[in-house]
Amino acid sequence: MDESDGAGSVDAVHRMFQSIREEVERDRILREELYNVVRELENSNREMLTILQKTHSSPTKPVAEVAAVRKEIKDCVKAYVRQLADRIKPNVYYKHHEIYRYALQRLAFITMFASFLEEGELLDRPSVAHELDLKVDANAGFHLDLEDYLFGVLNLASELTRYAVNAVTAGDYARPFQIAAFVKNVDEMFRLLNMKNDALRRRFDVLKYDVQKCEQVVFDLAIRGLKPSQPTPSENVEG
Repeated sequence: MDESDGAGSVDAVHRMFQSIREEVERDRILREELYNVVRELENSNREMLTILQKTHSSPTKPVAEVAAVRKEIKDCVKAYVRQLADRIKPNVYYKHHEIYRYALQRLAFITMFASFLEEGELLDRPSVAHELDLKVDANAGFHLDLEDYLFGVLNLASELTRYAVNAVTAGDYARPFQIAAFVKNVDEMFRLLNMKNDALRRRFDVLKYDVQKCEQVVFDLAIRGLKPSQPTPSENVEG
């Protein structure tokens, strides 16, 4: 092999690694941009959670809190979702999933919690995605992943369990029965799933304690003669 062949080989290797370096740098810049957007999204999540936590002290009148959450979603959250969607192509969604998955799980939970307080029903995944201007089809790029939605449902069940206890303190004896039926139904539906995700399965294991807590609350109400005479609305999980 003459010297020109050797030089050509060195040049080819140099070009290859230069291309790799540029790709790594583009990826670094993208990740930094994603982290910046997610940081802002998490700030909105915390603000909305703070608002919704106030409903625990006055669980019978959550109208103002729900309206404030919907305003935050409209004014801020949807813009952050669009910024993420603009940066994420279908082939890299799961490559960077760990950056935004927890923010989306929390956002799904917040959306479902606000809706449950208002309507007394569980939003299905397409409805949650629609509320947030997200897609459900993985081929569309940035979307609401099924497991992220399910984490949101489990977080909702835990939050509502605490809400049921506070409802009793506030003198709302119908709401705990509605929540108990809901949490039990969620537990039954999850048992039908063949969950491959270890983290999701571990999170589901906590649900049995939520079911037990709700059962204890409604049992105490029943033996005190405080069970509502009429069936509570929306006791079934929809979607």
